[in-house]
Amino acid sequence: MNSQNPHLLHPKYRPDIDGLRAIAILIVLLYHAFPEWVSGGFIGVDVFFVISGYLISTIIFENIAQHRFRFTEFYLRRINRIFPALFLVLLASYVFGWLNLLADDFAQLGKHIAGGAGFISNLILWRESGYFDKAAGLKPLLHLWSLGIEEQFYIFWPIFICFLSRWPKKILPVMLAVASISFVLNIAMIDDYRVATFYLPLTRFWELLLGSLVAYGVLNFSLSKHVSTVQKDIASVIGLGLIGFATFYLNQKSLFPAWWALLPTLGAVLMIAAGPTAWLNRTILSARIMVWIGLISFPLYLWHWPLLTFARMQEGDALSIADRAILMATAIALSWLTYRFVERPIRFITKYRTQKNIALVMLMILVGYLGYNCFDRKGMEFRHRFFIKEFSSYTFDKVTEQRQHTCFLMDRSDDLSNFSKVCIHEDRPFKVVLWGDSHGGAVYPGFSELERQKNQVGVTQFTVAGCGGLLPGQRQSSFCRDANILAFQEIIRIKPNVVIIYKDWHPIYFPEVKETLQKLKDANIKVIVIGPTPHWTPDLPMVLYRFWKKYKTLPPMYSLDGVAQNVPLQEKSLEAVDSLDRNEHLGPYYSQAICNSDGCSIPRRVVDADLRKLVQSHGGIYYSAYDRFCNKDGCLNRIPGTENALTTLDEGHITPAAARYLVQDLRQAKLDH
Repeated sequence: MNSQNPHLLHPKYRPDIDGLRAIAILIVLLYHAFPEWVSGGFIGVDVFFVISGYLISTIIFENIAQHRFRFTEFYLRRINRIFPALFLVLLASYVFGWLNLLADDFAQLGKHIAGGAGFISNLILWRESGYFDKAAGLKPLLHLWSLGIEEQFYIFWPIFICFLSRWPKKILPVMLAVASISFVLNIAMIDDYRVATFYLPLTRFWELLLGSLVAYGVLNFSLSKHVSTVQKDIASVIGLGLIGFATFYLNQKSLFPAWWALLPTLGAVLMIAAGPTAWLNRTILSARIMVWIGLISFPLYLWHWPLLTFARMQEGDALSIADRAILMATAIALSWLTYRFVERPIRFITKYRTQKNIALVMLMILVGYLGYNCFDRKGMEFRHRFFIKEFSSYTFDKVTEQRQHTCFLMDRSDDLSNFSKVCIHEDRPFKVVLWGDSHGGAVYPGFSELERQKNQVGVTQFTVAGCGGLLPGQRQSSFCRDANILAFQEIIRIKPNVVIIYKDWHPIYFPEVKETLQKLKDANIKVIVIGPTPHWTPDLPMVLYRFWKKYKTLPPMYSLDGVAQNVPLQEKSLEAVDSLDRNEHLGPYYSQAICNSDGCSIPRRVVDADLRKLVQSHGGIYYSAYDRFCNKDGCLNRIPGTENALTTLDEGHITPAAARYLVQDLRQAKLDH
């Protein structure tokens, strides 16, 4: 593949491709900053995939055809294109995290910085996805998943094509076969492995390969010569229509990528294949402003999401439209500065090319090490030693205390048979069953303490993240259904003295509450339902940290600061919920809803009161956890007499100290009678 000329040929510049990049990045920006306006803007990434596949494959095919392709030159050009802006954003994120984030958040950011520097963000995000995973809006480098997929494609695709070039006639059929396999995997996995399908390269490569197929067709079949001007114009307009339709029709509930990803990707294929002479391409896409946005699209993609996320992490409450607009304007300004004074100068340095390339690689290794070191050292708590000392000296092992992955099932990989083998304690005269979701798992340390204190009490734990605690409804996944059915069967078999149900309550569950209470009543089994506990936004540790940074002291133990007063009225995010007729069960609550641009919600006190009525009217006993933790002055953020132990470890899952505080009162109020 070598020749005397050390430089690769690059395809003739097409301003309309930069215009298409502009459309893709604007869609992404609008979606991230104003999701209430653009519900499906995430498809901009899929347009980028097609563009990348087209450009990279054009370079590879043209240079292989002229026997000029050199792997070192190819990869060095990728380094020059990607490393400068990426390094700057990763370093800026690290500095912000050092100055502003608590240890847990900074440790996670460090892991994502290392993943971004190593171009494996998609794999890290896939592996860490789960019930306790932080919300997407609180991951500053979440968007680097797409860069990971592109770079993984760039690593393997040139090698694959160079190998195939020995048999030129096999290139097209093999490309079609690989793209088809990738697409079929995407369809086959989407129902049961939605997160994996979204993040894994094998289920995404078909999108880049569509661009590769366009490149092959343009170079080998002279597509533009066999298509009339009118046909090019129509193809380009249809392509834009497909992208526009996907942008405004799809939303977060859409099963994506799956079949839906064909809309933006085929739209991009049509617009690229139409060529630079198509009317839309030469007039709209090639307009100066569109080309300018396209030129800064890469740094703009890198900058915009960290700015939004860090602002959310700092402010806590939802950002106003004006705030988001200012942040996007800031992202555009930073992107232009990055492009003008960092990316272009470094990219086009020719005098010290070797030194430059070594320096770029070393800088990326350095920032990757900084990130990994931060993760490995658990967020470097010493940064906030004065705050932490005043904050709390209480520590606990969440996995052990909650019995995660054993009697608190986290995902499909956990052994469901544990519910029959190791989670049942029926060797004592007074048998208690704790049945619930992750909040039930969080309260288990209180019941294990009760078991230690009273040797006649045996506590059985059946908890499943996101869905445990009730007889299964049609919205549950097969795993959740199996877990709840098994739990109910074991409850009927062991005939406990009392079943205690504790979940993150939402009105969507109320129909199943009726059915569950009725069936347990028919089996002559006593039921106690623990009502909702307080929630904080964004999470209690950050609420206290912000207060401390502002006032250099902790808030009163009972405080309204950061307390989430309302329950979002949208559907509860269960593992297998894709759609729901909201009017079916939530209709009565819309009259009490509080609505704004971020959606509707109802007061948490209303849920507490209505759940009490529902439970008591169907023969159950109700215990208000809200009354235990909250009073007229606010909600308890730290547990008395426990070295300032926090009430919750995140937005709503209570700490072991809070679990013992709750169960102690529950025992006195309900169990000892």
